[in-house]
Amino acid sequence: MNGKRIKQLLLGGLWLLGATCATQARAVGEALSLTVSPALANGVTTAVVKIRNPADVQAFSLELSFASGRTLALPANAAPPLPPTPWFTRGGYFPATPFGPLVPAADLNRVDDSGARTRVYLDGFKPRAGSGAVGGVTFKVAAGAVAADSQVIALSGKYWSRAQQREVTFLPVTAEFTVGAAQDPDGDGVAGSADNCPAIKNPDQTDSDGDGLGDRCDGPPPVDTDNDGIPDATDVDDDNDGVLDTTDNCPLVANPDQADTDHDRIGNACDNEDFCWQCLPSRGGWRAILR
Repeated sequence: MNGKRIKQLLLGGLWLLGATCATQARAVGEALSLTVSPALANGVTTAVVKIRNPADVQAFSLELSFASGRTLALPANAAPPLPPTPWFTRGGYFPATPFGPLVPAADLNRVDDSGARTRVYLDGFKPRAGSGAVGGVTFKVAAGAVAADSQVIALSGKYWSRAQQREVTFLPVTAEFTVGAAQDPDGDGVAGSADNCPAIKNPDQTDSDGDGLGDRCDGPPPVDTDNDGIPDATDVDDDNDGVLDTTDNCPLVANPDQADTDHDRIGNACDNEDFCWQCLPSRGGWRAILR
């Protein structure tokens, strides 16, 4: 890391361009924090950077780096100048007007002894009080990445110590990003993020009412009396007997002949008791034909 860059951050003579510290910088126990979550191929992930001793930091200069051309990459247009910087989310600890770069800077594919690396520089003067949250750097995950592919991200830097009044080197940290597998909680072959019923198997993804929720998760399945795949609510012939429901005297039981012995406009197939008014006996009272 360029030691002069961090010396340029501090005003009022605390640091001078090209000055040499009285005490040689050394790795100390004050630590950086770097976390990164798994993400799917062709997705995005964010490396979250924090300083764990925020009260002692008067200025900082951090470098986040990783090998180029592998699983992770910054956007193609990430190189400066890019105000604003869409791939960086400013944390509460990051100064609103950092000295040095007006926005975090990136150096894409710079070649050194370790090969081609992408570097992101996060410099800040007089950071805000708080948790030490510097911010998050968003990376793109290669479209061709496969589950369990991994890549190491390194974070290093220096800061000016309020207590010691000298430049101190942070203890470097690394985090390993891992490409996640598409999750399929119900095992129906449809990834959970795309499954319209992620907790219950429904490989056909049927959504009869078009509300975005699969039928298996959308309450009781719609009634389909004749099992023709058309719910009764939209079926014009629920029993599929060739007679439309609007004129069918027994719309839920197939009765193509529409027989109605007692002429009560309820077809025999649906009528529990048919009284034959035409069949009165010549002697003895009523006769009912029970069906």
